Amino acid sequence: MFTKSLFAAVFAGALFFCEHGLAHEMWLQPQNFQIAADEMIDVDIIVGEDFAGTSYGFSPNNFRRLEVSKDGDRKDVGSEVGAKPAVSEVPFGPGLHVVTYQSANLVTSYSTVERFGRFLESKGLGEFTAKHEALNLEPGRFREVYSRYAKSLIAVDGGEGQDNSQNLTVEFTALANPYTDDLKDGLNFSLTKFGEPWSDQQVLVLEKPTGADAASRSLKIKTDGDGQLTIDVKPGHTYLLDVVHIRRPSEELAASLNAVWETLWASITFEVPE
Repeated sequence: MFTKSLFAAVFAGALFFCEHGLAHEMWLQPQNFQIAADEMIDVDIIVGEDFAGTSYGFSPNNFRRLEVSKDGDRKDVGSEVGAKPAVSEVPFGPGLHVVTYQSANLVTSYSTVERFGRFLESKGLGEFTAKHEALNLEPGRFREVYSRYAKSLIAVDGGEGQDNSQNLTVEFTALANPYTDDLKDGLNFSLTKFGEPWSDQQVLVLEKPTGADAASRSLKIKTDGDGQLTIDVKPGHTYLLDVVHIRRPSEELAASLNAVWETLWASITFEVPE
């Protein structure tokens, strides 16, 4: 498992070389998912697992995009370097706000195919172990380049409005508003990859009572043929959805970073009010 110092190193620069133990999620964690229009949108960048992790400060070298949007309005986050929370912005006014993050390329490494295989199995990607072995690489350490695409939904003065696509490479989009809509039949999401529906893909869902320190429930479900999924939600709970796509990197990326694989991670966080 990563130590706290290793986590800090991940966000100290755009590239970092390490070895995965178990896969760790990255998500946006608002200090409050529901705020008044005269309060600040304060959001931490978290890396961890089971909804427990470490917060990292604002570091422009680590991301390509970090912004707050509402309907057609959007603004880049302008925090000071090292600031915690990484996001602290004035809302546009009443309504549903979306915080969007896209990381720079990061690099990890594996010493054995077995360790890589355990990561793949945990994310429902076990078939790639055989694909890796078919590459007939020299035994020993190899590298993976990865990037993160995260969203968080925040309600300002009730949070009326609708989540929309932020044109991320991999992305969850809520098809209903968790703060205002009737969720007795669950909350629907679309999952896209390169702008197209991402069907039959395993998604990790974590749930915890709002204010708790770790997940109280986790499950893995698959998107349907249209790239959609529905999750049952509970009042007074916070949710994290997480998914990973793996592919061979482009020739340019493989050459510049000496990477064998590329992974793209998407996440979204939100709260269901009491």
